[in-house]
Amino acid sequence: MLQAKYRKILWILLAVHLILAHFWGLHLLWFRILAPLSRYFPSLFFIKLPPIWIGGAALAGLWQLFSYERFRRKALRGIEPIEESWIQGIHQQAAKEADIGVPLPMYQSCGVDTPMVIGFLSQVVLLPREYYSSASLRMILLHEYIHVKRGDIWYKLFFTAGTCILWFQPLMYLLKWAAFRDVEIACDQRAVKGKGPAERSAYGQLLIDSLKRQNRELPHSAYFYNSKAVMKARLGVVMDEREHPWYLGALLCLVLMVETGALVLTSGLYTAREIHRSQKPQPLINIYDGYDLPKSFTEEALEGMAEVAARGSFGYEQLAEQTAGRSSFGKRGRAEGPWQIENPYECWRAIPDFLYRYLMYYENQERGSAYEPQLPEMFVGLRVDILSSTPLAGDAEEFVYGVRFRELVSMEEEAEELRKLPGARSGYDEGYEQLYFEWALHIRKTEGNVYELVGVAELSDALKLYEEEELSPDFEAFTELDLWQRSSCRARTTMGVPEVTWDNGETWKELPIALEKLTARGDEMDGALSGIQDKSYVVSEDLTAFAYGGSPEVPVTVSWSPDQGVTWNTSVVTHSYTSVRRLFLSFPDDENGFLVLTFDRTVWQEGTILFRTKDGGKTWEEVGVAGPRIDGTHSLTTGAEFITPEVGFLTIRDSDTPDLNRTADGGKTWEWIELPDVPQYYSMAYPPEWKGERLYLYLSMEEYSELGGEKARYYSEDLGETWHFDGIVLRK
Repeated sequence: MLQAKYRKILWILLAVHLILAHFWGLHLLWFRILAPLSRYFPSLFFIKLPPIWIGGAALAGLWQLFSYERFRRKALRGIEPIEESWIQGIHQQAAKEADIGVPLPMYQSCGVDTPMVIGFLSQVVLLPREYYSSASLRMILLHEYIHVKRGDIWYKLFFTAGTCILWFQPLMYLLKWAAFRDVEIACDQRAVKGKGPAERSAYGQLLIDSLKRQNRELPHSAYFYNSKAVMKARLGVVMDEREHPWYLGALLCLVLMVETGALVLTSGLYTAREIHRSQKPQPLINIYDGYDLPKSFTEEALEGMAEVAARGSFGYEQLAEQTAGRSSFGKRGRAEGPWQIENPYECWRAIPDFLYRYLMYYENQERGSAYEPQLPEMFVGLRVDILSSTPLAGDAEEFVYGVRFRELVSMEEEAEELRKLPGARSGYDEGYEQLYFEWALHIRKTEGNVYELVGVAELSDALKLYEEEELSPDFEAFTELDLWQRSSCRARTTMGVPEVTWDNGETWKELPIALEKLTARGDEMDGALSGIQDKSYVVSEDLTAFAYGGSPEVPVTVSWSPDQGVTWNTSVVTHSYTSVRRLFLSFPDDENGFLVLTFDRTVWQEGTILFRTKDGGKTWEEVGVAGPRIDGTHSLTTGAEFITPEVGFLTIRDSDTPDLNRTADGGKTWEWIELPDVPQYYSMAYPPEWKGERLYLYLSMEEYSELGGEKARYYSEDLGETWHFDGIVLRK
């Protein structure tokens, strides 16, 4: 049997091996388990190991910290110094025998029931409030000081941390138990080393007496009493007077140490080599060379899709029935070129990768050649953002799929090529330009698990073909995509600096208005502003104006420029309102401007006041209450906009009925507009927008989502007197 001090080293080496094996091999193991099961349980693809692993480790670590802090407070509560000289004498003798230079502070505590050493950087010895004979106390203190000398508290902390990291691994808990057991046995072996039978017998009797106690593991401390199983093992070691050979244990530990060092060194060198390889320029192998594009946006591509549809159509449920119980694993084929991908999963999983490779053909062939398909991720977290998709026709062997997707515009030069692709439309989402596409993909299974992109067409053309031939009667068309087109003249706040542009963002000019003034408002129930308030400014080629203020320090003010920032003028609109929440500024033309401010908010109620200028912003006059309410008090305002110098709109937050208010006399009088055929739950209205010769109004199901998500759309051809329901659209 190896001595316990060598087994301690063995356990820590095995723990290091176990941790390293999980860090380097767990994802590969998970994929090998996941791959065959994905055919029957597709939801497994949504399970991400790193967040689960990290979350579990964090919870386990927090629990350990909580347990230790609770125990430490209890143990140190009401401690008293031990002043008996005979106890102090034994204390010093035990420290000297354990080769400890300066004895630790020693106290009595009513919060502990076993002698122990507690603490990491500042350690103390704690004794329970009970009587010990001098011989027993000497052996107990010697045992504790051997723990201190060998750093056993830190040794235990390592295994506790290991169980937090590998909280799901039973082997780690087994190693921890074995390590904690051998910590005590090794300490006992050292304590009785060189002792005679009488002293060994006395020490053994002390262990026997402790078996009557109800002992439990204490967090992060070295203590004398343990569980009955450990105490019995310790008793057997104490009574064993034989000398065990040391060289076998030392040799085994040496071999494992060398092997562990080699494992860490090899992994480090491998990682460094991979980093160096990734940073070192590699000769480009262009996978597009020698391969023509699939049939793209031609009559021939549509004819191929018609042939597929002639054999029938299918949906998700039918496809699941076709592929149930059939797996392509083990039936591997060889993908050749950019338009073939190995895909042992459901037939549609290769679609995002085909799309990315197709886009990279035009945008950046080098990036497209370096791209590795990410089939197991489905449509989540891929380079191409799939918004919606559905099968149109075919079966698992050959099919046509309809896809709506978008690509982030990151580099203007590369995006120019994508803008030339059929059906490309530019829109904005959270301030970033996106290119939107709606395509139909014709995909065929070749050999084994290899799928090939055969043709590409615009989705509208494919649907029109299917409707004419009545080949896809079960297909429900996508919700119409209604893209928000951002004005080429706009403002922003970057790194605390307010800026404005008149040339679609090619150049930006700093505003001569301090950010502290632009973000000053009297009502901060929604939080302090960090930049220019949305809808509080107008930027056009002929007039640029910013409204701000409405606090005790900054009055409601408008600064404007008639010449794209060459000269600026400032007018104070009013000093009367110091609790302003929102400012809505609009200029239907260069001379007539309107400013609606909301004030005196109380929970979900506030007032609105309208101001008007007829001289381009030089002077402002108060028109009166904005909206049809006599006192101007209503729910929170969601927007205000004047379309002409006479016609304007005010929208108010409502959870039941859209609250749209219209004025036809410059804001002197208002009327509430009732909308026809309002879909259920669409109750949040926003001011209408000009598109061509029509006004378009959008209703949302929730607040603060004016430019995103599904919307109920209305249009008006008479400046908003009457409205017509235009369907549900997807706004981006």
